Amino acid sequence: MMLAQSNPTLEPIYQMFSGPVTGFDEEIARVIVNSHVADALTKTANELARQQLWFAPLVVQWQQQEHPLADLWRPAFASLEEKTQRGVIEDNDLIAAALAMHESISPRSWQSAATGDNHFRLHGHSLPPCAHIRWDCDQVPPRLYCDGKPISSNDCKGANHSPVFEFEIYPDTSTLHADFPVSSTGWNQSSVWSEAIDLLHRTSPEYAQWACRLVNTIVPLDAPRGHQISASHRHRRGEVLMSWDLSPSQLAENLVHEASHQHFFMATMLGDCDDGTDRTLYFSPVVKTERPLSKILLAYHAFANVILFFRQARDLLPVAERNEVDFSSKKIMDELELLERPLRESSSLTILGQQLWCPLAAQLKETNA
Repeated sequence: MMLAQSNPTLEPIYQMFSGPVTGFDEEIARVIVNSHVADALTKTANELARQQLWFAPLVVQWQQQEHPLADLWRPAFASLEEKTQRGVIEDNDLIAAALAMHESISPRSWQSAATGDNHFRLHGHSLPPCAHIRWDCDQVPPRLYCDGKPISSNDCKGANHSPVFEFEIYPDTSTLHADFPVSSTGWNQSSVWSEAIDLLHRTSPEYAQWACRLVNTIVPLDAPRGHQISASHRHRRGEVLMSWDLSPSQLAENLVHEASHQHFFMATMLGDCDDGTDRTLYFSPVVKTERPLSKILLAYHAFANVILFFRQARDLLPVAERNEVDFSSKKIMDELELLERPLRESSSLTILGQQLWCPLAAQLKETNA
């Protein structure tokens, strides 16, 4: 779904992706994402109709129903969409998408061989690695089998696995994981995540909803205590990498930051944020290197939302965490000042791009008054 960038009547739709204050229409978002997912599944099914006879009927059944946004915003769908565009679809991509379709339907029986080291997910749990996977609908309730063994929820909880980001899509991830590996214990630290979510709900219900709406998979990373490491990628929608040994306010900050990226990724389903005429590389104080305008916008969007969250939450935090927030706020505000300059001066941003940062700039000015 690509909307005309020059139509001012679309501004309210664009603005809903800037931050929670502008209001978010979940039905509009659902239609936007559904169109992308349905298109990717249909293209894949058509291309593989003769090689993978089981996949197309599953897609047809899935498309006969409406699906909530939470069931559409899945890493497997985003990855399949990207793989289909590149023409490099593998069996594992189809299996991951089929399991994602199980989030909202109970489909017909199917089976497929998996290849290599795979780590599939179902209903938020990681499945044991296997070479063959089968879904049997002849049983009540339907059963999932990995290498001939029926899988229960007890087989999935707390399963540890390797990073699920594709290195060829996001090469920086390999460096990130070399320094900060996927945690062997973070999966089981449910109290850590629940404290952060509770803090969000207690201090800023708007940003709690913002953070929880599109982040559905967290891959915990081991890092020295206090290191706030997090990452998202548009080809793994709904999934974030995040260091977990942090204070609740630091985890909440990371959730707001990465959720902002997720909303940004959804906004770009509507069109481009800039028209490509500005090829200047601008210095980003966040990564301390030169970045294109689109990446400057992405960083501004995330950090501006973090500051707005801080301003809502600060006075409701314990003193120690209030001091953490004050320290982070000063650093981020200095960075935002540098990030804002090219956004104001460049004529390359589309209406969509403008609406992703201008409402935030106005809110920062208003809340600082």
